[in-house]
Amino acid sequence: MISNCQSLLLLSVAGLFTCGCNMTFHIRIQSDPLKRPAVTRPGEVAMGELNDSRAVADKSQIGIARNGFGVETGTVKIKDNAKLESIIAESVVAALKEAGYRVVSPDDPIGKGLRHRLEGEVTEFWIDGSGWNLWNKVTLVLRLRDSDTGVVMWEREFKGQEDTPNAIGIWQASQQSVREALAIALNAAVVEFTSDEFHSKATARK
Repeated sequence: MISNCQSLLLLSVAGLFTCGCNMTFHIRIQSDPLKRPAVTRPGEVAMGELNDSRAVADKSQIGIARNGFGVETGTVKIKDNAKLESIIAESVVAALKEAGYRVVSPDDPIGKGLRHRLEGEVTEFWIDGSGWNLWNKVTLVLRLRDSDTGVVMWEREFKGQEDTPNAIGIWQASQQSVREALAIALNAAVVEFTSDEFHSKATARK
Protein backbone atom coordinates (compact mmCIF):
# COMPACT_ATOMS: atom_id res chain seq x y z
CA MET A 1 0.00 0.00 0.00
CA ILE A 2 1.52 3.36 -1.05
CA SER A 3 1.00 6.24 1.36
CA ASN A 4 0.10 9.77 0.29
CA CYS A 5 3.64 10.95 1.06
CA GLN A 6 5.14 8.18 -1.08
CA SER A 7 2.77 9.04 -3.93
CA LEU A 8 3.79 12.70 -3.82
CA LEU A 9 7.46 11.70 -3.82
CA LEU A 10 6.96 9.45 -6.85
CA LEU A 11 5.11 12.21 -8.70
CA SER A 12 7.90 14.68 -7.92
CA VAL A 13 10.58 12.31 -9.22
CA ALA A 14 8.54 11.58 -12.35
CA GLY A 15 8.19 15.29 -12.92
CA LEU A 16 11.96 15.72 -12.93
CA PHE A 17 12.21 13.25 -15.81
CA THR A 18 9.23 14.37 -17.88
CA CYS A 19 8.66 18.09 -17.52
CA GLY A 20 10.30 20.71 -19.71
CA CYS A 21 10.98 24.22 -18.49
CA ASN A 22 11.09 25.78 -21.96
CA MET A 23 14.06 27.97 -21.04
CA THR A 24 16.29 29.80 -23.50
CA PHE A 25 20.06 29.97 -23.00
CA HIS A 26 21.90 32.66 -24.98
CA ILE A 27 25.60 32.08 -25.61
CA ARG A 28 28.33 33.91 -27.47
CA ILE A 29 29.87 32.11 -30.46
CA GLN A 30 33.64 32.30 -30.34
CA SER A 31 36.65 30.08 -30.82
CA ASP A 32 39.54 29.20 -28.58
CA PRO A 33 42.81 30.82 -29.75
CA LEU A 34 44.08 29.20 -32.93
CA LYS A 35 47.39 27.36 -33.16
CA ARG A 36 50.20 29.13 -34.97
CA PRO A 37 50.98 27.16 -38.18
CA ALA A 38 54.45 25.80 -38.89
CA VAL A 39 54.63 27.97 -42.03
CA THR A 40 52.69 31.00 -43.25
CA ARG A 41 51.83 32.09 -46.78
CA PRO A 42 52.03 35.59 -48.28
CA GLY A 43 49.43 37.08 -50.59
CA GLU A 44 45.85 38.25 -50.78
CA VAL A 45 42.68 36.16 -50.62
CA ALA A 46 39.28 37.44 -51.75
CA MET A 47 36.66 36.48 -49.16
CA GLY A 48 33.13 36.06 -50.53
CA GLU A 49 29.89 35.00 -48.85
CA LEU A 50 29.52 32.39 -46.16
CA ASN A 51 25.96 31.13 -45.65
CA ASP A 52 24.07 29.29 -42.94
CA SER A 53 22.62 26.28 -44.77
CA ARG A 54 21.61 24.29 -41.68
CA ALA A 55 18.23 22.56 -41.93
CA VAL A 56 16.67 24.43 -39.01
CA ALA A 57 13.57 26.61 -39.06
CA ASP A 58 14.95 29.14 -36.57
CA LYS A 59 18.46 30.19 -37.63
CA SER A 60 19.06 31.80 -34.24
CA GLN A 61 18.81 28.41 -32.55
CA ILE A 62 22.02 26.42 -32.25
CA GLY A 63 20.99 23.62 -29.92
CA ILE A 64 18.86 21.95 -27.30
CA ALA A 65 19.25 22.39 -23.55
CA ARG A 66 18.87 19.32 -21.34
CA ASN A 67 18.90 18.82 -17.59
CA GLY A 68 20.98 16.33 -15.62
CA PHE A 69 18.55 13.53 -16.53
CA GLY A 70 18.88 14.24 -20.27
CA VAL A 71 15.35 15.71 -20.48
CA GLU A 72 14.90 18.62 -22.89
CA THR A 73 14.37 21.83 -20.94
CA GLY A 74 14.66 24.49 -23.62
CA THR A 75 16.77 25.85 -26.46
CA VAL A 76 20.24 27.32 -26.95
CA LYS A 77 20.41 30.48 -29.06
CA ILE A 78 23.05 32.96 -30.18
CA LYS A 79 23.58 35.92 -27.90
CA ASP A 80 22.52 39.42 -29.03
CA ASN A 81 20.62 38.06 -32.07
CA ALA A 82 23.91 37.77 -33.96
CA LYS A 83 23.93 35.90 -37.28
CA LEU A 84 25.80 32.60 -37.25
CA GLU A 85 27.07 33.07 -40.81
CA SER A 86 28.56 36.47 -39.94
CA ILE A 87 30.33 35.12 -36.87
CA ILE A 88 31.74 32.10 -38.73
CA ALA A 89 32.81 34.30 -41.67
CA GLU A 90 34.80 36.47 -39.25
CA SER A 91 36.32 33.30 -37.78
CA VAL A 92 37.38 32.09 -41.23
CA VAL A 93 38.95 35.49 -41.93
CA ALA A 94 40.88 35.16 -38.66
CA ALA A 95 42.06 31.70 -39.75
CA LEU A 96 43.24 33.08 -43.11
CA LYS A 97 45.18 35.85 -41.34
CA GLU A 98 46.70 33.26 -39.00
CA ALA A 99 47.91 31.44 -42.12
CA GLY A 100 49.60 34.65 -43.31
CA TYR A 101 47.14 36.06 -45.84
CA ARG A 102 45.73 39.53 -46.26
CA VAL A 103 41.96 39.22 -46.70
CA VAL A 104 40.21 41.52 -49.18
CA SER A 105 36.71 41.93 -50.58
CA PRO A 106 36.01 40.51 -54.07
CA ASP A 107 34.71 43.97 -55.01
CA ASP A 108 37.72 46.10 -54.11
CA PRO A 109 40.46 46.75 -56.71
CA ILE A 110 42.77 44.02 -55.38
CA GLY A 111 39.93 41.51 -55.05
CA LYS A 112 38.78 42.15 -58.63
CA GLY A 113 42.26 41.22 -59.83
CA LEU A 114 42.17 37.80 -58.15
CA ARG A 115 40.95 34.84 -60.17
CA HIS A 116 39.17 33.03 -57.32
CA ARG A 117 37.13 33.97 -54.28
CA LEU A 118 36.73 31.95 -51.08
CA GLU A 119 33.16 31.21 -50.05
CA GLY A 120 31.34 28.54 -48.13
CA GLU A 121 28.60 27.48 -45.77
CA VAL A 122 27.89 26.24 -42.28
CA THR A 123 26.15 22.90 -42.78
CA GLU A 124 26.16 21.87 -39.11
CA PHE A 125 26.37 23.77 -35.84
CA TRP A 126 24.39 22.13 -33.06
CA ILE A 127 24.57 21.65 -29.31
CA ASP A 128 22.98 18.61 -27.67
CA GLY A 129 23.83 15.98 -25.13
CA SER A 130 22.69 13.81 -22.27
CA GLY A 131 22.56 13.92 -18.52
CA TRP A 132 26.33 13.42 -18.42
CA ASN A 133 27.86 15.22 -21.40
CA LEU A 134 27.05 18.04 -23.76
CA TRP A 135 28.58 18.28 -27.20
CA ASN A 136 28.82 20.79 -30.02
CA LYS A 137 29.19 19.63 -33.62
CA VAL A 138 30.53 21.99 -36.28
CA THR A 139 30.83 21.37 -40.03
CA LEU A 140 32.12 24.04 -42.40
CA VAL A 141 32.39 23.65 -46.17
CA LEU A 142 34.78 26.10 -47.84
CA ARG A 143 35.44 26.43 -51.55
CA LEU A 144 37.39 28.53 -54.02
CA ARG A 145 35.19 29.58 -56.93
CA ASP A 146 36.29 31.12 -60.22
CA SER A 147 34.97 34.68 -60.13
CA ASP A 148 34.19 34.74 -63.87
CA THR A 149 32.97 31.24 -64.67
CA GLY A 150 31.56 30.19 -61.29
CA VAL A 151 33.45 26.87 -61.45
CA VAL A 152 34.55 25.47 -58.09
CA MET A 153 38.34 25.05 -58.16
CA TRP A 154 38.90 23.78 -54.61
CA GLU A 155 36.61 22.50 -51.84
CA ARG A 156 37.16 21.08 -48.38
CA GLU A 157 35.00 20.13 -45.38
CA PHE A 158 36.16 20.94 -41.87
CA LYS A 159 34.61 19.31 -38.81
CA GLY A 160 34.87 19.89 -35.10
CA GLN A 161 33.24 18.20 -32.12
CA GLU A 162 33.85 18.55 -28.41
CA ASP A 163 32.23 16.75 -25.47
CA THR A 164 31.94 18.75 -22.25
CA PRO A 165 30.74 17.53 -18.82
CA ASN A 166 27.16 18.71 -18.29
CA ALA A 167 27.83 18.92 -14.54
CA ILE A 168 29.40 22.39 -14.88
CA GLY A 169 26.06 23.82 -16.03
CA ILE A 170 24.28 24.15 -19.38
CA TRP A 171 25.43 27.70 -20.09
CA GLN A 172 29.06 27.07 -19.12
CA ALA A 173 29.20 23.71 -20.89
CA SER A 174 27.68 25.18 -24.07
CA GLN A 175 30.20 28.03 -24.16
CA GLN A 176 33.15 25.71 -23.58
CA SER A 177 31.99 23.13 -26.10
CA VAL A 178 31.45 25.77 -28.81
CA ARG A 179 34.86 27.36 -28.29
CA GLU A 180 36.70 24.05 -28.46
CA ALA A 181 34.75 22.48 -31.33
CA LEU A 182 35.01 25.61 -33.48
CA ALA A 183 38.75 25.81 -32.81
CA ILE A 184 39.20 22.21 -33.99
CA ALA A 185 37.52 22.99 -37.33
CA LEU A 186 39.35 26.30 -37.79
CA ASN A 187 42.77 24.86 -36.91
CA ALA A 188 42.24 22.21 -39.59
CA ALA A 189 41.38 25.02 -42.01
CA VAL A 190 44.56 26.93 -41.12
CA VAL A 191 46.65 23.87 -41.97
CA GLU A 192 44.88 23.55 -45.33
CA PHE A 193 45.27 27.29 -46.03
CA THR A 194 49.06 26.89 -45.81
CA SER A 195 49.12 24.06 -48.36
CA ASP A 196 50.71 24.57 -51.78
CA GLU A 197 47.44 23.80 -53.57
CA PHE A 198 45.33 26.33 -51.68
CA HIS A 199 48.02 29.04 -51.82
CA SER A 200 48.54 28.74 -55.57
CA LYS A 201 44.82 28.82 -56.34
CA ALA A 202 43.72 31.40 -53.77
CA THR A 203 46.34 33.95 -54.79
CA ALA A 204 46.14 33.35 -58.57
CA ARG A 205 45.54 36.52 -60.57
CA LYS A 206 43.52 37.03 -63.74
